[in-house]
Amino acid sequence: MEFKPPPLPWPSGKNEGYSAFTLEVHICQDETNRVWSFHDFQTPEDQATSLTFSHGGAQQVAYALLTEAYRRECFVTALAEMSHNSTFLDDYRKSTPEEKEALEFRIAGVAQEVMRRTLAKMSTGVPREILAMLLNTG
Repeated sequence: MEFKPPPLPWPSGKNEGYSAFTLEVHICQDETNRVWSFHDFQTPEDQATSLTFSHGGAQQVAYALLTEAYRRECFVTALAEMSHNSTFLDDYRKSTPEEKEALEFRIAGVAQEVMRRTLAKMSTGVPREILAMLLNTG
């Protein structure tokens, strides 16, 4: 069985067969190349829609942002591969299904390792930030 999302765009609110909300992610890079981010609902309706999801949408947001982070990391990994091998995409296109799967697993492994190392560097800083936020809102 194949699962496909509803066709884009996904209007915010309750729609036939699904509910959707928009979350904006703001990104900043400082002069030392450190990257900072925060996210928020695009509109009050988006926040209200998220509250109709289980756990107020927190799990859905976490899953969606993780998925997007992994997609981006795979994209960066593929771009790096292409910069080292100008025929990478042609090689992939002409590969057997088994060879394609091996290339896909290689990209996945590199992207996952980058994400693992990045999470390890974040250590307890992010959990500390979240706990402080929860203490201030409680």
